[in-house]
Amino acid sequence: MAGRRMGRKLAFAVGLAICAVLAGTAAYWVVGRHADVPLPESSTRTIEQLEAPDPFSFLPEQVANDIQADLGRLLNPNEAAKAIVSLRQRIVELNRMKTPYTHAVVVVTIDGIARRFAQLDKRTRLACFYLLSEAFSWFEVNEAPTWPRLLAPAEEIVREQLATTANENRVQALNFVRVYWEWLPAAEALSPSQRQLIAEWKASLHEAATELLHAPEAEVREAAVRAVAAAPIDEAARDALEGLEDPEPSVRRATLLALAERPQVLPSERVLPLLNDADYDVRTTARLVLTCRGVSQEAISLAAMAFHPMALTRIQAVRHIAMSDAVDRVVWLGYLLRDDDPEVRAEAARALAFVGTPAALAKLREVAETGKDQQLKALAQDLLAQVTGKPEGAVRQASHEAAR
Repeated sequence: MAGRRMGRKLAFAVGLAICAVLAGTAAYWVVGRHADVPLPESSTRTIEQLEAPDPFSFLPEQVANDIQADLGRLLNPNEAAKAIVSLRQRIVELNRMKTPYTHAVVVVTIDGIARRFAQLDKRTRLACFYLLSEAFSWFEVNEAPTWPRLLAPAEEIVREQLATTANENRVQALNFVRVYWEWLPAAEALSPSQRQLIAEWKASLHEAATELLHAPEAEVREAAVRAVAAAPIDEAARDALEGLEDPEPSVRRATLLALAERPQVLPSERVLPLLNDADYDVRTTARLVLTCRGVSQEAISLAAMAFHPMALTRIQAVRHIAMSDAVDRVVWLGYLLRDDDPEVRAEAARALAFVGTPAALAKLREVAETGKDQQLKALAQDLLAQVTGKPEGAVRQASHEAAR
């Protein structure tokens, strides 16, 4: 597990540095209307270099004092609810009046919450998260220079929420990550350094979310799968595939649903084994995903047999596949040539000889010439001799010469 996480960190570092090479001119994590500006190779930057002014410089003294007073009340469980209402109402009213320093109030409020978040109780944390979501929504539609100062406190709040022992809080934080993968601030244009800042912020959230794919609680793992699967970058979303192996059916099902419309992340071949899942809902969902992808019912039924845990059923699948026009018989029989059971492999070889097309015989000849299973190799040679009409010895001699 540690190795996979280290690999992800390395992938992010490389991706951020050379994303213009890997993805044309699109940013690694920054997508949408600003994706046509390539990222710089260096990520060295400060908030000041990003031209994000100190939000306090915009605030009247009385407004700053009132915000600090409300933030202080968050630490008192008996006053916290009123404090949150006051903090939110202030932003709503200032925004309604189109006050020019509303953006500064938003940033100062979120920053103040982040500084106190570790000391807040569960209920107050949940309420503060709604304020955080509204803050990001505000900067998504209102252009303002202070948005870079929102990212660090937001990351601190999310990470603190993910680290708590309360399932509800962790699920809430994962839902935030899921919703805001494609967040960008309202702006005519983002500088390369600003885009780098956003990319690194999102990469950090991805790292935090993937760690919870192995949480002890199924509810949290399910939310983690949804969050990671929603990442707009295929490489990042593939981490969610771990959910297919989860012992909890609800997590396996959530993985299928979250990636149902992303075959480049979840190939149909990864869905096929779940047609025989022990859980009815998972089996039904796997069938639904394949159906929505245009796989015929006959092909789905054949796949269920081909991936069945019982060897006898897989042998029957071989015979049905050999007679079917609903699937690529050579591809499917080629897969069954690699089955764990020797009887299934042998039946697949016989089926290729029965199909008898040039492609089928080429696959059979491949086994006869380079197969590692000596019994299967000898069977393939015998079958080729029967189909081609050549003496068995001649086929074996040709296979030996090809193997050299």
